[in-house]
Formats: sequence, structure tokens, C-alpha cells
Amino acid sequence: MNAQPILNRIEQDARQTAAAMLRDAQARADAVHRAAEEKIEAERERTLEQARRDALDMDDRMQRMARLDGRKALLAAKRQVLDEAFAGALDKLRAMPAPQARAFGLRLLLEAAHGDEQVVADEQSAWCDEAFIQEANALLSKAGRPARLTLAAQRRALGGGFALLRGGMEINCSFPAVVASQRAEMEAEIAALLFD
Repeated sequence: MNAQPILNRIEQDARQTAAAMLRDAQARADAVHRAAEEKIEAERERTLEQARRDALDMDDRMQRMARLDGRKALLAAKRQVLDEAFAGALDKLRAMPAPQARAFGLRLLLEAAHGDEQVVADEQSAWCDEAFIQEANALLSKAGRPARLTLAAQRRALGGGFALLRGGMEINCSFPAVVASQRAEMEAEIAALLFD
């Protein structure tokens, strides 16, 4: 018997089996390769999407910070305008002619004094003298209040105006104190007028 046809058949079957195994291995390798590429593409898309979100978040934060910085700058500019307005008011008080300063001082004194204080005049407020004290006492008496104001021998650097001393307590009626007090009361109203 001739074994060659059987050997040929075995060889052919082996080749077919090897080819099938090779095709199957190639198909599995292709599937693994495709899955890896899909995974890489999905990861790339996820990374790009995250980068887009991060960029949008950063842009949003930067815009918020820019708006905040803008509001801070505007607030600083408004504060400067208010500071200049009140500094100008203080300068005008200090530059008032003596008769006006005296009248203003009398109004301040009548509002703040009980009538038995010692008046410490500012060193630059020449209008605050014995005649001023006499006039203030006359007005206090007319209003039915004690009229025992006295002028202190020493003057102080108050920035204009005077201070009232009574029983160890001091009431600051200096021009800077008056402006500061008015500023506290009027700042919101003035800001609304200036900036709305």
C-alpha cells in the first residue's frame, strides 16, 4: 500500500489546521488591536473633553476674577472721590473767613455743650477767643442752660475748631472730627448721589 496519499492528506489537513489557527490568531490579534485603538481613542476623547471643561472652568474663574478686580478698582476710585470730597469739605471749613467760622463754631458749641465746660481752642482758630466764649455763654443763658464756659489757657493742634473738657471727658468739636462725623452719617447718601 502506498502511504503517500495518506501522508499528503495528513500534511494537507495539518496545513489547513495551521492556516485556520493562524487566521484565528490573526483575527484575535486584530480584535485586540481594534479594542486597544478604541480604548485609546475613548481615552483621548475623555482627556480632550476634560481639557475643554478645565479650560472653560479656568476661563470662567479668570472672568470672575477680572470682574472682581474691576469692581475693586471701581470701589477704590469711588472711595478716592469720596475721600477727596470730604478732604475738600475740611479744607473749606479751615479756609472759612473768621466771621463764618465763628458762627459755625457757635452752632457746634450750642449743640455739644452742657454749659460748664472748658473750651480748648485750636491753635489756628483765632476766632475762638474770650469774646467767642462770652457770646456762647450769652446764647446758652438765653436758652436757659448753664452759662459757665471758660477758655483754656493752652491751645492745641486740633485741625480747626475746639474741644470741650468736662469732668475728665473730652468732646471733640474739631473740624476733622465734625467732617468725620458727618461722613459717617452721610457717606451712603453721598455715594448714591455721586455714583448712581
